[in-house]
Amino acid sequence: SLIAQALCKGLEDKGQVLLVALFWPNRTWFSELVLLSSIPPWRIPPFSGKGHNLAPTPRSLEPPSLVPGRDQEDFRDLPPMVVNTLIQARAPSTRQLYDLKWHIFVNWCSSRGEDPQRCGIESVLSFLQGGLDRHQSASTLKVHVAAISANHYLVEGRSVGKHDLVIRFLRGARRLNPPRLHLIPSWDLAVVLQALQQDPLSPFSQSTVTALTSVKRVVDLQALSLNDLCLEFGPADSHVVLRPRPGYVPKVPTTPFRDQVLTLQAIPSQEGDPNLSLLCPVRAVHIYLERTQPFRRSHQLFVFFGGQQSPNRGSPQKTPQYS
Repeated sequence: SLIAQALCKGLEDKGQVLLVALFWPNRTWFSELVLLSSIPPWRIPPFSGKGHNLAPTPRSLEPPSLVPGRDQEDFRDLPPMVVNTLIQARAPSTRQLYDLKWHIFVNWCSSRGEDPQRCGIESVLSFLQGGLDRHQSASTLKVHVAAISANHYLVEGRSVGKHDLVIRFLRGARRLNPPRLHLIPSWDLAVVLQALQQDPLSPFSQSTVTALTSVKRVVDLQALSLNDLCLEFGPADSHVVLRPRPGYVPKVPTTPFRDQVLTLQAIPSQEGDPNLSLLCPVRAVHIYLERTQPFRRSHQLFVFFGGQQSPNRGSPQKTPQYS
């Protein structure tokens, strides 16, 4: 998330942050912000018009006694190129998330005078219990465990995440705080297809049509490129061939999509309902390219509008919303 990225950046740069955010104590990230704060969050009073300084004293995001991660010690005598290869074992987003969670645990241990790398399993369980008391979900606690396991020394010959008590704790947390059910009605494909044939969605539904016909994840669709080697229309627009951009590395490197070719067939206008041609993926790609060409700044297939700025590269979060 953007908040997590901002916190990680501040921790890395040893910066000072004054955060003004919506008061959402039920959000999972709120409890983490509380742990990183020097004072409890407080609500800004209504603006009186007279103006006065409401800003508390900012603090450095660097914890008082920050302990380096275990990797830093393990990699100490290795060549830089080897270290870089080992670091790439985790995706950048995963490393960033683990770094944030680890710093939260370091702060918690520092406030209690404990070594975050060598503390006992009872300390880890107490930390997790604090998160559970703040209504953090079992999945959030599991991420904390993964981050701690990546930096904590082995306990009784096992990583923290594989310790019997930690495993039992996560099971109990899942029972005490089960995942919330999102009361969202299931979508009807027929209704979606009918809507895509009508204004104002047609013909601005290229990402949806491509997603439905290719059955690919959003992150894979984001990798599609306009490069001459990645986009090719068949004779008489009978089909379109889409490939991910050169050098694309998915979060899970073993996925076959890295070198996969997507071939989307056109829908003949003379067959069946004439309105079906409005759902033709080849037609959708053509129209989308024509409409976005005047202001396109990237070779990425999907673009989105970033406020007052011109369309930029699409992200996994933006692709289903704007394309």
